[in-house]
Amino acid sequence: MGRFTMWILMAVAAVALSLPGAAMPSSRYDAANTGYAADATFPMPLSLLWKHSTELMEDPVIAAPAVGPDAVYLCVEQKVFALDRLTGDVKWQFDTGAKLYSSPLFHEGRLYFGGQDSNLWVLNATTGQPEWRFRLGGPVDAPALIVGNTLYIGSDDDSLHAIDLVRQGQIWAFGTRDDIKAAPAFSRGNIYFVSRDEHLYCLDASGNQRWRAKVKNENSLSAPVVDGDRGLVFVTSDQYLYCFDTSTGQARWAPFAAGDLIVGSPALAPSDRKLYVGSKDGAVYCVSALDGRALWKYPKGEGVGIEPILSSPTLLASDTLLVRTGPKLLTGLNRQTGDLLWEYRLATPPERQAAQGGQPGAAPGAPGMPGGEGMPGGMPGMPGMGMGGPVG
Repeated sequence: MGRFTMWILMAVAAVALSLPGAAMPSSRYDAANTGYAADATFPMPLSLLWKHSTELMEDPVIAAPAVGPDAVYLCVEQKVFALDRLTGDVKWQFDTGAKLYSSPLFHEGRLYFGGQDSNLWVLNATTGQPEWRFRLGGPVDAPALIVGNTLYIGSDDDSLHAIDLVRQGQIWAFGTRDDIKAAPAFSRGNIYFVSRDEHLYCLDASGNQRWRAKVKNENSLSAPVVDGDRGLVFVTSDQYLYCFDTSTGQARWAPFAAGDLIVGSPALAPSDRKLYVGSKDGAVYCVSALDGRALWKYPKGEGVGIEPILSSPTLLASDTLLVRTGPKLLTGLNRQTGDLLWEYRLATPPERQAAQGGQPGAAPGAPGMPGGEGMPGGMPGMPGMGMGGPVG
């Protein structure tokens, strides 16, 4: 058995924008997966609010958490936990009986997530009791996306499913030739998603294919990102960042090549027309959304890399780009210049920690977003990694 520790900083509430009564986004902030929290602030200096520890099997797969008005929700092994946002205390836990790799989606008082038992689960977010579930055709690793009363989710039956949340039944399923491991994106009536059959798909709201585009298959875990105003959709695969026309599926510029595998989804600042990606070469890249040119790189020198970057960047309104630049390091960069603003390092956890419950006032640690040690958000494209979210 190992021990999983969830570290939450005071700043996480602002980043997650978990405001009571708000229509909360999930994972990559909005339905277009931009990773841009335009109305978020990031108070400085950072300070630890609480941490939570629980027993786990060795090397668990942990999905990104969801944040509601009063609680933080996370899937760990086969259980779902609800932790009090202010204290980290366990409010409830629910055992599904099957492994959970999918990030939960919080929407209008309910949690939605898929499991390795092939079920789409719907829990009451206040009590943790199941309200209903729907059997899909295969295990689910990908997070869901909600648009109005329709939930979209991919599974290992090679299909993207559209589920009616009112009737609690399937509207349609669109089949591909391999598993779907990443969150879909939605913009202007169209759904975009990547399959491990090496294609990016565009469907209309009725599940009809509008087009598909070829991409490499080394990394099919990252969610597409859409700039609806300019008619562009972006996706990463292998070491490449692609850009396609949302109307035709034609490439708009030659793929941008990083120095190594790009694991996460890009962050998009629509007003600046810039994209931000991290790579296993240890670099963060800023790329023009208009022509694919590299605008800056951090660190700036060749062969000066930091640790491999295995998480999706997040953009804040203050011109700050948040990047997890190592298992214990959160970095803030100026998104315009790539200059280092600050770093926050997670202290080594104590040998023994309480098995359940929060520990206010503990030693400084890395935030729960975009990923701390063993934290979700670290493997973009793994459940929760994209920033999909509800659109009312």
